[in-house]
Amino acid sequence: MRHRQEISAIDSHTAGEPTRVITGGLPPLTGSTLAEKQASLYAAWPDLIGMVVGEPRGHAPSHATIVLPPTRPDADLSLLILSALGPLEMCGHALIGTVTTLLETGLVSSPTLRIETLAGLITAHASVSDGQVSSVRFQGAPSYVLQDDIPVEVPGLGTARVALVYGGLWYAVAELPVPLHLDRVNALIAAGSHIRAALAGGPVVPTQTLFIGDNLTNMATSDALGFDRSPCGTGTCARLALMHSRGLASVGVPYEFTSITGTRFTGRIAGAAEGAVQPEITGSAWLTARTTLLYSPTDPLRSGFFVPAVDRISAPES
Repeated sequence: MRHRQEISAIDSHTAGEPTRVITGGLPPLTGSTLAEKQASLYAAWPDLIGMVVGEPRGHAPSHATIVLPPTRPDADLSLLILSALGPLEMCGHALIGTVTTLLETGLVSSPTLRIETLAGLITAHASVSDGQVSSVRFQGAPSYVLQDDIPVEVPGLGTARVALVYGGLWYAVAELPVPLHLDRVNALIAAGSHIRAALAGGPVVPTQTLFIGDNLTNMATSDALGFDRSPCGTGTCARLALMHSRGLASVGVPYEFTSITGTRFTGRIAGAAEGAVQPEITGSAWLTARTTLLYSPTDPLRSGFFVPAVDRISAPES
């Protein structure tokens, strides 16, 4: 075994979306800020994302997190987030999965954690009973609408009503006159790609498309990840901001958001000021595996790979 590198990890899923918390095997990091530590990580190990979340050890929807000591005095820990999209500033499902993992394995003891992310300081609180975490609530990044009511014609599916919204990541929040069902996943992924391409010359480039439907259904899509199995944490933050902007959500009222797999997050606007809302998301995660990832220098797929979910230039299925 000495000729192989090893990375230890604990896997979980948050409302169906996987998170892998790396617990050992990474090189020491340098830097005085979280951004500097991230830069040193990828300088030392540029293929890390593909290795820990790409095939053949993972798959495109997987995310991984690295828990580090904080670099700011008001934080309990800091968090780096890895995905097929690259390093992420923030990810709600990964944060819920990480907090659940840390508490249920005894790596932390306090149910309230101030977590430093590249999107800012996030406060999370877990409900814990007999060592089991039933849910995690976190306050996301201040979320706001940059632009609303952008019409985008999607071949075969009609006209989408789109808004550019920040919820910790930039989203194209879109409504289409089609149902959000699992049997239409491929068409919706392609439609999301088409919408982002149509917005490429705008003020921001959205990371993902968040399709919103009746009964507060959410479906986040991207070329790299495919579709989110959960209602999407940062996407729900963005949707709360859009609902508030449109007069459809009030401060302090909880709303239940559903994914196309039937899993749920609860979202609430904790406050609103200066055109932005303070979103609060509650969700649950479950541990699924303890694993040791092995990397042989002779393995031709050691660095991992990702299969794009969709060709951006293709038209969506009808």
